[in-house]
Amino acid sequence: MATTCLERELKLEAPPGFRIPDLSGLGRGLSLSSPELRRHVAIYWDTRDLRLTRWDCGLRHRSSDGWTAKLPASGEGAALVRRELRLAGAPERPPVEALELLLGVIRREPLVPVLELHTARERIVVSGRDAREMVEVTNDLVAVMQGGRAARRFREVEVEFSADCPSDVVAEIEWRLRRAGAGRPHQVPKQVRGLGLAGGIDPEVPLPGIGRDATVEELLRHTLARSVVALVRHDSGVRLDEDIEDVHIMRVATRRLRSQLGTFAPLLEPSWSRHLRAELRWLGGELGSVRDADVLGLRLRAAAASLPLREREASKDLLALLAEGRQADRERLLRALRSARYVSLLEMLVDAAREPALLEAGAPAKPLLAPRLEARWRRLRKAVAAQRRDASDLALHAVRIRAKHLRYAAEAATPLLGRPARRIARAAQGMQQSLGDHQDSVVATRWLREAARSVPREAAFVAGVLAAREHEDASAVRSRFDAAWKKLEKSRRGLRKALRRRAAG
Repeated sequence: MATTCLERELKLEAPPGFRIPDLSGLGRGLSLSSPELRRHVAIYWDTRDLRLTRWDCGLRHRSSDGWTAKLPASGEGAALVRRELRLAGAPERPPVEALELLLGVIRREPLVPVLELHTARERIVVSGRDAREMVEVTNDLVAVMQGGRAARRFREVEVEFSADCPSDVVAEIEWRLRRAGAGRPHQVPKQVRGLGLAGGIDPEVPLPGIGRDATVEELLRHTLARSVVALVRHDSGVRLDEDIEDVHIMRVATRRLRSQLGTFAPLLEPSWSRHLRAELRWLGGELGSVRDADVLGLRLRAAAASLPLREREASKDLLALLAEGRQADRERLLRALRSARYVSLLEMLVDAAREPALLEAGAPAKPLLAPRLEARWRRLRKAVAAQRRDASDLALHAVRIRAKHLRYAAEAATPLLGRPARRIARAAQGMQQSLGDHQDSVVATRWLREAARSVPREAAFVAGVLAAREHEDASAVRSRFDAAWKKLEKSRRGLRKALRRRAAG
C-alpha cells in the first residue's frame, strides 16, 4: 500500500565546501535539531528513452527509505511542488503499484535502472511548538556512479517545508543559505542533473510555438499537443483519486481532442480521424461517469448544508448512495485505464500530437480557418433554432455541445486570427458554462428522483426538496439564454468583419 504526500521544496546549487549556516532565531516557538549526517544509495529507474524524465516523473529505490514515485510537478513561485508516493517492495524490480501508477507515461516500455547516485547528506530539522517537523534543510554531496566509480559530483541544498509553514520562515532560511554561498533556486530534479541533462531534455510530446503563417500541420501539432500533454500529466492523479480536478482536466482534454479532430476532419485522413475520435468518445464516457458523480456530490453537499438539522442528517443517506455509485463507476474507469485499449489510445495520441495524419501537410492554415469556424457556427445556429422550437432539456444540451465545439475551434484559431477569434471563444465559453450549469441541474434532478425510490422516507423527502431547488436553478439558466446568444452573435460578426478587412488588405 502506497503512502502519499505533497512535497514542497526549494532547490539551490552550492559550492563544493558548502555547509548549512546557523539557522537559530528563525521565530518564536521554533526549534532546531542537531546536524545529522546520513549516507544513502539511490537507483533511478526509467524506460530506455527516458519517458519518466521527459514527463517530469521519477521512480527510485533508495537504501534509506525504499521506493519513491514522483508525479509531474507544479510551481509555487521558486518552490517545486509535486505529489510523492512511498511504496513497499524489493529493490530488484519496481513494485506493481508503481507500474500501474505510471502506466500513462511508460505504456508498453519496460523500466530499467538508468542512474545510480551515492549521497552524503547533512540534515537539520526545524520543528514547531508541537514538535512537528515544519522544515527540513539538507545539504547533499552527490556522486554520479558509473562502473562502480564516481564519474562526477555535484552539491545541492534542499529546503522542504510543510503546507502550513509560514512563508517568512522559508524566505529567511533561503536568505541565510544564499548569504552562506548557495546559489539561486532552481527546479531541476537530482535525476535530471545526474543524467547530465540539466540543460534540458526534449519532451516526448513537444509544445511547439506557432506563428501567424503556420501550416496546417504546425497548427494541428500545436493544438493537439496541449490536450495530449494535459491528458497524460493527469493520468496518474486520476488513478490516485486524491483530487477530483484530475478527472475533470483529463475529461476536458479528451473532449477537446475529439472536438478538434472533428473541426479539422476534412483535412485529416478519414479512417485515422474516425477511429481516434471513436476511441476518445469511449474514454470520455468512462471519465464522464466519475466526473458527473463528483459534480453531483459537490452540489448536493452545498445544498444540504443550508437545510435544517434533521434534513441535513437525512441527506447523508443520499450522499452515501451517491458515493456507492461513484465507487462502482471509478472501478470501471480503473479497469479501462489498465486496459490494452487505453494504452493503444495513448500511443495513437502521442503520435497524433507529433505527426497528425493530414491529407495535405504543407498547406497554409490561415485560409482554412474561416470555413472551419463557419461550419461550427452553422451547427450551433441550427441547434439554437431547434431549441427554440421545442425548448426541451435535451435540445438545450445540444446547444451547449455545439457552443463547446465552436469554442474549441476558435481557441485553436486564436494564434493565427488573434483577438476576434479569442472573443468568440470567450463568448462561446460563457454560453457553454451557463448551459453546463443547466445540464448539471437536469442531471441532479434526474438522479434525485431515482434515488428517492431507494432511500428511507426522510431522505426521500430531502431528495424532493433538493430536486425542486435544482429545477428552479435550471429555469433561471434558461432565462439568461437569449443574452448569452446575442453576445455570441456579436462576437461572430466581429470575427467576420476582421476577416473581410484582412482579405481586402
